[in-house]
Amino acid sequence: MLELKRLILGSLVIGSMLLTVGCEEAKETAQKVANDVEEKIQAEATKDNEFLLSVKGGQLNSYPDIIIEEAFNSFFSSPTWKYFEAETGEHVVEFTGYCFYMEKKVKAKLQFLVVEGVDSFEIGALEFNDVPQNELTKIELIKAIYEDNVFTNEDVTDTSVNNTESESLISLQNFERWNYGEPDKTFPVFLDGAQESIVLGLDTPNGIKAQVHINSINTAFNLALDSESDYSPFDEFGELLPGFELYATGHDFDSDGTDEVVVAISDGLVETYYWVFSYNFVALEYGDNPLEPVFYGEAQSDIILEGNTLTVPYGSQGLFDSYIYSNGEFIMQ
Repeated sequence: MLELKRLILGSLVIGSMLLTVGCEEAKETAQKVANDVEEKIQAEATKDNEFLLSVKGGQLNSYPDIIIEEAFNSFFSSPTWKYFEAETGEHVVEFTGYCFYMEKKVKAKLQFLVVEGVDSFEIGALEFNDVPQNELTKIELIKAIYEDNVFTNEDVTDTSVNNTESESLISLQNFERWNYGEPDKTFPVFLDGAQESIVLGLDTPNGIKAQVHINSINTAFNLALDSESDYSPFDEFGELLPGFELYATGHDFDSDGTDEVVVAISDGLVETYYWVFSYNFVALEYGDNPLEPVFYGEAQSDIILEGNTLTVPYGSQGLFDSYIYSNGEFIMQ
């Protein structure tokens, strides 16, 4: 109770700060602190709630040997658990903690919906920095919590199937990434039996560059990153808009020994633009750019590559489109 009184007193102090601080940035910072204090107050007030305790002490079906509280508290920093009853009457246990998503620190908020009298629950909505995330992102997060966690090696006796599935899925987190202020990034791509190079970095006199360098002839070819909609991640000078980063990888969609080149520009939360290029060795023989664009699209936060399939999540309701790469083109499933 003493701890709860201290938290309430702290929230009153923060509230008074909001009235006296004139700077907008300071007000926003103070509001965030006030929100954090409010969450801690609710967490303290509901820490002994039976629904909250059932979730913290429970296990997910896919990871029956690991207690949820131990896994989450180990993966996230500043973990907070609280309970509330939704307007619909649902019993909600809400977890809040900080983690890194696509190399950015985010505040994650994940809800568990508890069924009264049945002793079961399901995973509900997920948000990063108050932005709703889709079902695929939620699946990736759960895998990261459990399969990248020390508990995997110590407590789970058979994770070979889960680990194989995780390694076969390639998301933006597995791409090479470049951002302003960093030197050019060069990494390999396999084209027609030879190891070539993808180069990401600053262009001259302005803008960015995404190129494939053919080592045998010491020539670089640009990857055309043209938007096909009214929206774009670039400003009028070809520079990335604030918050966006450049990603690229090679992926052999059709298993012919030659990678397709996938480039994406994403803010990591709500906007992702992506391009796929195929390699045409005949064009190279004539001195033309051998990287031909075969697909362009936009997504909410991520794209997933697996075998010959490109999966694109959109919206906040777990929706996604899937495309199969066949005969040099992507066909929607």
